[in-house]
Amino acid sequence: MTPDMHAVVERLECLERENRRLKVVGLVLAAAMGLAVLTGVTTKEPVIGAEAFTLVGNQGQLRGIFALVNQEPTLALFDSTGKVRAGLSIAENAPRLILYGENGDPIWSAP
Repeated sequence: MTPDMHAVVERLECLERENRRLKVVGLVLAAAMGLAVLTGVTTKEPVIGAEAFTLVGNQGQLRGIFALVNQEPTLALFDSTGKVRAGLSIAENAPRLILYGENGDPIWSAP
């Protein structure tokens, strides 16, 4: 065998080893993806939940609350003095909006 032929045989053997490694890696990746599909792994966004969400101003004052009140979703908005000024809720499967005056009495509501 000539030196050139010997170099070609060495390179061919090296390529065959790399090809076997790539086949093994590809088979492992395909098996992992198949397992992920079979087990139902998904990339859904996480769900964030809480009993209430509060909106606080830069001075620490409460400016809003989103919470369940009597098992009904309710949004309450407060003015800078801490008085409730607007409320939105779903009561008996119908929306309800209430606006409050400075003394805390309802001044407008629908329905």
